[in-house]
Amino acid sequence: MSEEYNNQYQIARKDAQNCFVESLNDAFEIGKMHFGFSTYDVTKPVGKRQTNNIQIYIQRDRARRPIRV
Repeated sequence: MSEEYNNQYQIARKDAQNCFVESLNDAFEIGKMHFGFSTYDVTKPVGKRQTNNIQIYIQRDRARRPIRV
């Protein structure tokens, strides 16, 4: 996206074509990990580019356990 984007809670961000995922550190005090998934349209003006946004909070102890199939 833009170099002007600034999120003080952002730990990491991975960009793809017209979308990104970021991990945030604003939910650690409640024992959760926070991930934000967003899509954007670069043809729209700055500040109005985001088209979809989903926030996911995962309990930290669940994230440490391996997935069993």
